[in-house]
Amino acid sequence: MEPDIPAPEDMERYTPRPNPGTATAARRIVDEAQRSDPSLPPATSTTAYRPLAMYALWRMQALQASKTSVEMFLMTFEYIEEAFIHHPEAARSAMLDTACEAFIIKARAWEKKLRKSMLVEEKARYAWLSLGHPLRKTDGLAPGPWRTEVQGDPNGTEHTDDLVHPNSPRSPLWNAIRPGEDNGVAGPSRTEGDHSVQPQRPENATRHSSLKNPSGVARHMYAQATEIIVQGENLTSSEPMSTAERMNPSYLRQMLGRMTSRASRALLDPPAFPQPPHIRSNPRNEAVSNGSASEARYNQMPVPNSPTANSTPRRHGASAIWDSKALPIVPKTHLSSQSVILDADIGPALEAIEQDQSDLGWCTLSEKTHLMHIDVARKSSKPAIVKAWAHSEADVDSIFLAAMYLWDEFETSNNYDTLCKCIEKYTAALSLCSIGDRSATLNHLGSALYVRFGRTGDMADLVTSIKHHQEALLLRPLGNPYRSATLNNLGEALYTRFGQTGDMADLAASIQYYEEALPLHPIGHPFRPTTLNNIASVLYTRFGQTGDISDLISSIKHHQEALLFRPIDDPNRSMTLNNLGNALYERFKQTGDMADLVASMEYHQDALPLRPTGHPDRSMTLGNLGLVLYARFGQTGDMADLTASIRYLQEALPLRPTGHPDRSATLNNLGGALYIRFGQSGEVADLVASIEYHEEALSLRPKGHPDRSTTLNNLGTALYSRFGLASDMTYLLASIQYHQEALTLRPTGHPERSMTLNNLGISIYARFGQTSDMKDLGASIQHYQDALLLCPIGHPRRSVTLNNIGTALYARFRRTSDTADRKNSFQCYGEAAEHDLSPLADRLLASNNWIDSAVEQSDESLGNAYASAMDLLDRSLLLAASSMSDSHARLARGRFKDQRRAITEDATAYAIKNRQLNTAVEVFERGRALLFTQLGKYKTCLDDLETESSSLTNQFRTLSVALEASTLSDEAGMEGEASVGDQVGRRQKLAAAWERTLAEIRLLKGFENFLRVTPFSQLREAASDGPVVLVNISQYGSDAIIIHKTVEPVSIPLPDATPAAVEALVRTLNRTTTTRPEPYESDRILSNILQDIWRIIAQPIVSHLSTKLRLPLGSQIWWIPTSFACQLPLHAAGSYNPSGRNLADLFVSSYAPTISSLRRARAGYRPLKRASGPPILVVAQSAAQGAPPLPQVPHEVAVMRLLPGQVTIVEEDECTRDVVLGGMAKTAWAHFACHGKQHLTEPFKSHFLLHTPRESLTLLDIIKHGLPHAELAVLSACHSAAGDKSTPDEVIHLTAGMLFAGFRDVVGTMWAMTDEDGPMVAKEFYEHMFRNGLEQVDCRDSAKALVKAVRLLRRKRVPLERWINFVHYGI
Repeated sequence: MEPDIPAPEDMERYTPRPNPGTATAARRIVDEAQRSDPSLPPATSTTAYRPLAMYALWRMQALQASKTSVEMFLMTFEYIEEAFIHHPEAARSAMLDTACEAFIIKARAWEKKLRKSMLVEEKARYAWLSLGHPLRKTDGLAPGPWRTEVQGDPNGTEHTDDLVHPNSPRSPLWNAIRPGEDNGVAGPSRTEGDHSVQPQRPENATRHSSLKNPSGVARHMYAQATEIIVQGENLTSSEPMSTAERMNPSYLRQMLGRMTSRASRALLDPPAFPQPPHIRSNPRNEAVSNGSASEARYNQMPVPNSPTANSTPRRHGASAIWDSKALPIVPKTHLSSQSVILDADIGPALEAIEQDQSDLGWCTLSEKTHLMHIDVARKSSKPAIVKAWAHSEADVDSIFLAAMYLWDEFETSNNYDTLCKCIEKYTAALSLCSIGDRSATLNHLGSALYVRFGRTGDMADLVTSIKHHQEALLLRPLGNPYRSATLNNLGEALYTRFGQTGDMADLAASIQYYEEALPLHPIGHPFRPTTLNNIASVLYTRFGQTGDISDLISSIKHHQEALLFRPIDDPNRSMTLNNLGNALYERFKQTGDMADLVASMEYHQDALPLRPTGHPDRSMTLGNLGLVLYARFGQTGDMADLTASIRYLQEALPLRPTGHPDRSATLNNLGGALYIRFGQSGEVADLVASIEYHEEALSLRPKGHPDRSTTLNNLGTALYSRFGLASDMTYLLASIQYHQEALTLRPTGHPERSMTLNNLGISIYARFGQTSDMKDLGASIQHYQDALLLCPIGHPRRSVTLNNIGTALYARFRRTSDTADRKNSFQCYGEAAEHDLSPLADRLLASNNWIDSAVEQSDESLGNAYASAMDLLDRSLLLAASSMSDSHARLARGRFKDQRRAITEDATAYAIKNRQLNTAVEVFERGRALLFTQLGKYKTCLDDLETESSSLTNQFRTLSVALEASTLSDEAGMEGEASVGDQVGRRQKLAAAWERTLAEIRLLKGFENFLRVTPFSQLREAASDGPVVLVNISQYGSDAIIIHKTVEPVSIPLPDATPAAVEALVRTLNRTTTTRPEPYESDRILSNILQDIWRIIAQPIVSHLSTKLRLPLGSQIWWIPTSFACQLPLHAAGSYNPSGRNLADLFVSSYAPTISSLRRARAGYRPLKRASGPPILVVAQSAAQGAPPLPQVPHEVAVMRLLPGQVTIVEEDECTRDVVLGGMAKTAWAHFACHGKQHLTEPFKSHFLLHTPRESLTLLDIIKHGLPHAELAVLSACHSAAGDKSTPDEVIHLTAGMLFAGFRDVVGTMWAMTDEDGPMVAKEFYEHMFRNGLEQVDCRDSAKALVKAVRLLRRKRVPLERWINFVHYGI
């Protein structure tokens, strides 16, 4: 029994930063979408642009930055002009919009031309703020489009329709004018398992298309457009222009061009537009923006009380003035009823300020200008302004504005004292506010206190912040345009308090406020993605507390909708990708649906490039990717996933140094991944490191921390394993203690309670094993049963829980002999093994425990247990969808190797024992060469299926070809982790689709067993030319099965061929052939080995062949051994004494990796009568770089040159991989005379060494190339049939690879070959092959040709190890 994998804690999330859209962006998206996709419906009116843009947005992401400023300028006008012609009334408001945008676009073009002139920049923003926004009666200005700098754009280009918004910290108007709508809020965010909040930056409002006081706006807009042009021209002209020249309409038309002239004419006589019904009068201009917990959060621009002033528009010269009620933000004590606004008047004021004549400067400004000019002055001399306002402390507006500038200072300096002074000012202003003016002040003060709480952790600040937001909400009833902002801010603050206290009432209230805010941000509203994210985040958190899956489903739905509105270049896209990936990962944990896990990984992989090195959230995505890969490893067992997971987590840890709030999460997850790797490799250092990381994480998660239970669980599990190594009860008792504490923190309803119950049960069960206390055993069973109630059918942890119950019940049966416990134990094992939605590794563990218990009790369910285990082995290789090398690594080490064990051999032995020889042959074949067998399924003949369903045939063939190509791909050539991850993800999708298609095929009549176990009736076809001998070595009894074409299979007991005896022979053989002692000593050792092989394996088989089957001497037989017997030279077994006989003297021996490979090699073969003989390719490399020379290779080549027929020789520097593979594709026979090398740990990298190491021809190269004409290959090279010692049943070597690639016969060597044997063997071998002339050449003679060549070596009395080295594979 083993514990649950320590679960990675919930992954971190935080609320993304916004990127609102604009009318121009909508128009551009629609226009470009219609150009590229005619199916997109046309815009029937200007009001249709926005919804159409929402529909087209995802399709047009790559095109958003494809136009320049001028091109977009003209394109926008052309579209609006067409709308104006067909819809004059509807289009006039759009014309106003577009005219202002045209000014800004033009200014941006000049700005680039003039190297980003700050003057033009300021004037452009001024024009936008002053003119481009719709005005309300007392609200001032509404926001408009702004520019976002495109992240990752190598050319630094900008979106010309997205200008720098005044709410942006990059704008000089950041704190001067904060017009219009609410901006969404920072929503809750969770780090990996942490409930800490990292609120978002501002998400600002979009612009409305309505207009108040259009005449005044139009005139002022016209004048300011002139100012933009003049300022731009003055910077490039030596002579400034006069005022008259500036206002010349002809000049304006000339400068602004066709677009501006048309817009200007429309503006001079604009129609009246009604005020939107949802816009209501409010005494203060507000805008809500949120920063992170470590940054200032600016929720409202502090605005003084609106003055009472003359509302009559006035003109001064050529300049326009505003209705005073519509002025942006003007201190009431400094604005006279007859004030006029002159750009010329600001000069003296600025000069006075720059000379620090504060009083004079302030008076001049207050009387002669409005707040926009004040902002320009502030940028010139901020201290003077603050000092001037300090003279009016008793005035609420002055105090408010002073607080605003202190906030600005804090934003810049991040100075805590400045923040405190700012809060003091806001508090003072609040004390002076009347009831009607309090909401804005409350909102600002609440936000500032929230930020200070983030700095200090003082709960009093957070409580007071909530109180102020609650009071502000009461002052903003339904219909108030800023209600949604307060709802969002209040929801955020309550969520943060929940994270501190765990009070579910705060969480419920937070959800309520967010849900109320969502209808106020309908589809098309720029803040809808943020609100969706906030709701999704708090729902996700509530799911984590209650386990209500409906909350998780709703969270995923909201994140998916939010992602639709955040295109590739949206700076918040990475956040939405992150959050959606986390939610899908959590649903996978609940349901086991691999589609959710794959989708989660894809979203996190998409997020990583958006967070390059240096990005503040890179550590978050690294951690989340690590966790998802960790989880996928748990499903597939692919070590590449686990390795990548650890690498990502290790990269994330230094980005979260001591003091970082999320360090504990990364420590926890890295500790969990290292623990799993320990389980695979047994490397104690990984376990020790895991415990250290978990202990540090626990120290950072004191009592009361919401994720303490996770670390307690993981540390308890790691200590349990440490106990298993050291048998120190201290570790076990600590494990129990930690799990018990974790259980108290995971009450009924907690989604991870079942895991803790399981792990606590495991540790108590281990204590029972030490003390034999039946109370511990009973408690363990009770914990498991409680856990099972929380893991219904479909829960991914159901199998491991059932397995644990089965193990404990069987232990109790052994103590009490209660047969009910035994029966229930086997029932639990069977259900665990068959539960489809649990990880395959857990199911394999259960099937293995089922096998062990059933063997011990001789239970009748043993056959089903074996069948279940073998089914799971097949599926695990398919669904892992790894490369060949990675799949081999899984088979060769760790948990999978232990679970695979000797299942095939033991299941075969069980069938033999039950006299089910046909079944035994089928089982034997099913468990052989799993990797080659799976590849073989992709090459299955589909002719019969084609007649039944051509569509399924095509679909299956396409998937098979893609899977084969992907499985044979070389991941070493990929660049970066993402490339490997993408490839693995693609394989898994293909594998899942392949399996689904296979299931559909099996529903067809007559195809119920398609690609299932190959029936014996087909397997016996492999014995058409002689008997096939299966040698099965098992702990439950070793046997040989002889398959003959005319009689039923026969089993020959091999009682002395135990696994231990065979392994001992292999160890001695390997040591002798590696160290190569003196010839006499070598012959002595080898003859003893061959005698033992004869005695315990070969002699009983030869006796039956000779006496029972009466097989004639010299007949050919085929050996297919299992386990370590694969590495024995069975063909050379004998008594090796003068009176005895040896196998080589009786029969011609050949080998085959599997029965199916022999059957496939025989299929369709007919010797061709070729007048010129078979084409032969000779690959000769005597002097490969970095390898010892082979002086006998030229002599071997000389032998090959003398052969009759078509001989092509590629030698020395001609030997490159491409040349050799190209030649092999055209030839029938191939002869290699070169160095060969068996890769000990990665056998698919075994290779022939050609001219340079870079040009080596690997086993993987061979098997992935089709060889349509291949017949015979002679591998006169070292180790070409050596095999892999870690997975002998896989038969992975160059010789077997040649056979799988299409050759029907292959000659190879089992160990290092002596150079001088090459020419002798070649000469004798080919003389026999061509003995009957060119037209009678048959590759099936190759086995006897090799025997003849070897006899030549024996006659020359060469050492034994030289001639027994040569083997034949194939027909």
